[in-house]
Amino acid sequence: MRQSHIILAGALAVGLVGGAMLPRNVPAPRAEPTDASWKPRNTIKREQPMTAADLDGQQPDAIAFAPKRQAQEPASSWSYRNCREARAAGAAPLYRGQPGYGSHMDGDSDGIACEPYRR
Repeated sequence: MRQSHIILAGALAVGLVGGAMLPRNVPAPRAEPTDASWKPRNTIKREQPMTAADLDGQQPDAIAFAPKRQAQEPASSWSYRNCREARAAGAAPLYRGQPGYGSHMDGDSDGIACEPYRR
C-alpha cells in the first residue's frame, strides 16, 4: 500500500508541474468583423431553381428508350413439323436461318431448335 501512495503522489506532482509550464500569455481569439461588407471565404453561390419547361427539356426522348424490335427471321419456304421429324431426317439441331428451322421448335427462343437435352 505504501508504494502505491508514493506513485500517486509522484504522478500528482508531475501533473502540477506540467500544468505550471503552460504559457500564460495566450492571445485571445480574434473577433469577427462586424461590418456588412465582410463575407466568409467559402461561400457557394446558390443556383436558381429550374422551371418546369427547363426540366422537360432535360428529359430524354421516348423514342430513344423504345424497345428495339428484333429482326424478322427470314421466311423460309418450309420447316419441319416437329423435332421428331427433324431428328429422323438427321437435321437436328437446327439454327435460325437454316432451311427447315421453325420458331415453333425453338422452345427457349435462343435460335437453336431441337437442341439435345440431358435428363
